Amino acid sequence: MNAPALVGGDGTALGVAQEIVELWDDAGLSGAFLARHLGTGAEVGVDVDRQLPLASLVKLPLALAVLDAAARGELGPRGEAEPVEVDPATATRGRTGLGSFRHPATVALGDLVDSSLTVSDNAAADLLLDRVPPSRVTAALAGWGLTDPAGGGIVVRHRLRDLHDAAAAAAPDEETALALAVRAATEGGGHAIAMLDVAAANVGSARAVADLLAAVRADAVATPDACARVRDAMARQLTSHRIAPELATDAVRVASKTGTFLNLRHDAAVVEAGDQVVVVVALTESRVPVSVDPGADLAIGRAARRAFEALRV
Repeated sequence: MNAPALVGGDGTALGVAQEIVELWDDAGLSGAFLARHLGTGAEVGVDVDRQLPLASLVKLPLALAVLDAAARGELGPRGEAEPVEVDPATATRGRTGLGSFRHPATVALGDLVDSSLTVSDNAAADLLLDRVPPSRVTAALAGWGLTDPAGGGIVVRHRLRDLHDAAAAAAPDEETALALAVRAATEGGGHAIAMLDVAAANVGSARAVADLLAAVRADAVATPDACARVRDAMARQLTSHRIAPELATDAVRVASKTGTFLNLRHDAAVVEAGDQVVVVVALTESRVPVSVDPGADLAIGRAARRAFEALRV
């Protein structure tokens, strides 16, 4: 395997990038990392253009595309208030949100967006993708300069249900699916789980996700209201156990979105300390065959803290 490509404007930043590589390796992780100071433009990064499956991070561009389309009146006359029927018999199953519903319900489009981000609700996300399909999300990203025809940046190709269906098709249980994912991370080459192959998956790079976070911060994509809604939902994410615990204090605010599936452990965050804002993106895959790995989460958080400390002025 080639040595990771490091990004840093000076020797100190490059040294931190190398520390992150070693920290992650000790925790059984590899992947892509980028921290960018939005005021100075300074960066610390590792393999920033490497494409990886996004897991639930795909809900960030999905939310923007849906809110933008709703604001333009393209999803119904009532905009975000457009009612959506939820049928538990056909909804994507999950442990949170609509995926755990037992009875039919009607939920407003805008509330589906909120649930998809705050509790990472796969059922809500797939109902949104029924109305704004993957190709349309990717087209919106292209219009915002966050993907390109060659497949770089962020590309959305499938629903969240497809991740679980692909794992079930490849393995009889989650433990075996996890072993297959770890094997692919260790050995490279093609992936036994179709929706984790970068040629078929929802994918993105650390650079592209950081660009998205920076654009949302600056109201530079979709509508200003859509950007504000996404920022607010990220600040209220229920699952924030990677970057936030290492950085959040009374003086430092962290708004984030995680993405987890089998051996994928991601986090994307906006870190604010006074007038300083740093976006941090960690996209990782683990070679440790366990579904719960606090050591990996800690390594992601510590990488974010080291980069934030190096970039803070």
